[in-house]
Amino acid sequence: MFDKLILLSEGQLLYYGKASHAMNYFSSIGFSPQIAMNPADFLLDLASGNVVDMSTPIQLLGQCADYNGARGLHSIDVGSKKNHSNSLQPKYVNQYLSRAYKDMLSKNDALQDEDMGVRTISPYSDTARTSWKASGWKNKSDREWSSTWWCQFCVLYMRGFRERRHEYMSWLRIFQVLASAFIIGCLWWQSNFRTERHLIDQVGLLFFIATFWGFFPLFTALFTFPLERAILAKERACDMYRLSSYFMARTLGDIPLDFCLPLFFHIIVYFMAHLRPSISAFFLTFFTILLSTTASQGMGIAIGALMMDLKKATTLASIVLLTFMLSGGFFVQSIPSFIAWIRYISYNYHTFRLLATVQYGHGSQYFNCDTSTGCQKVEEASIFHNISLEGGGTEVLVLLSMIIGYRLIAYVALRRMSLAI
Repeated sequence: MFDKLILLSEGQLLYYGKASHAMNYFSSIGFSPQIAMNPADFLLDLASGNVVDMSTPIQLLGQCADYNGARGLHSIDVGSKKNHSNSLQPKYVNQYLSRAYKDMLSKNDALQDEDMGVRTISPYSDTARTSWKASGWKNKSDREWSSTWWCQFCVLYMRGFRERRHEYMSWLRIFQVLASAFIIGCLWWQSNFRTERHLIDQVGLLFFIATFWGFFPLFTALFTFPLERAILAKERACDMYRLSSYFMARTLGDIPLDFCLPLFFHIIVYFMAHLRPSISAFFLTFFTILLSTTASQGMGIAIGALMMDLKKATTLASIVLLTFMLSGGFFVQSIPSFIAWIRYISYNYHTFRLLATVQYGHGSQYFNCDTSTGCQKVEEASIFHNISLEGGGTEVLVLLSMIIGYRLIAYVALRRMSLAI
C-alpha cells in the first residue's frame, strides 16, 4: 500500500526507506519476530519499545545489563536471550534502534544501502554531521536528495491538488460566487451606455469586477503558508524535498482550481449585464479577470509568507486592499502628486483600465446619440478624463510582472523562514 515508510519513536528516526525492505533492515540489526506476526504490528511494537516475541541483539541485552549493574539493580543474564525481551524497558529499545540507524547512516555517506534498499535523507550522515550548526540543521550546500526536482514537484503537485480541490470547489464557495454573480447581473440587468449616466453605471460594474477579483482570491491565498508553516518546517527539517519544488507545486497547483469560479462568474455577469457583444471582447474580459485573480492571489501569498501570522497578515492585507481600491481610478481620478505613484502599483488600477479598454476602446463606441449635440466617442466622457482607452499592452505587462514579482517575494520570505516551530 505504501511505497516509502518513516518509522519514528519519541521524535527519533528509526527507519526511512522502502516499506518492502523494512523487515530486512530490522532483521539485519537483530530484531525479527519469533512467531507469525503482521509486519505492521511488528513495526508498531518496535516503535513503542515492545519486543516481546522478538529476537533481540546481544548488544542491547549487554548494554541493559551494564546499566542495571551500575545502578545496583538485578542484572540480566546475557548468556541466554530467552524471555529476556520481557525485561527490556521501552526506552532502552528506542535508544538502541535510534542509535543503530544513525550508525548505519554514518557508514553509508552515499545515503543508499544497495542491499536493503534503504534510501534516506538524514542529518545523521558523516557529510551532514560536520556541517551542523547550533540550531541543529545541516548546511544547505551539503544536502543530497533522494529524488529529482521534477519527481518532487509532481508528487507535491498531486498531493496539494487532492488536498485543496474539495476546499476550492466546495458547494459553499460555488454558491458564494454564483449568488454574487446573479445579484450583480440583476442590479446591472441589460445595462447600456446610451447616455453618460448609463455609461457611468456600466463603468461602475467594470470597477466592481476588478475589485471583486482583487479581493476574493487575496484573502483565500492569505492563509496558505501560515496554516502550512508547521508541516512545511518539519518536512524541510527532514530535507524531504527542495523548497523550490514545493513552492512551484503549491503555486501552479492552484491555477486550475482558480480557473473555474471566475469562468462561471464571468459567463453569468457578462450576458446578464449585456456587456460588449463581441467574441473577442468576451474572451479578453475573461483573460483580464484571470490576470487580476492571479495577481491578487500572488499578493495574498506574499503577505502570508512575510507575516506568517494570520492576524498581522489580515490587517496588512486589509490596508493594502483598501489603498489599491481607492487608487483604482474610479473613486478618485485627480490624486495629489505626492501620492499619485500608488495607483501604478495597484493591480485594481491596471485591471480597471484594461477592462475599460476592452469594452470601450479603439474609438468604435459612442454615446449620447439621441441628444441634439450628436454622438460622442466614449473616450470623451468625463469619467475617462484621466484614463486612456488605447493600447492595453502596458497593463498586461504590469499585471504579469506583479504575478511573478509577488511570488518571488513569497519565495524569498519562505527561504528566510526559521525552521524552528
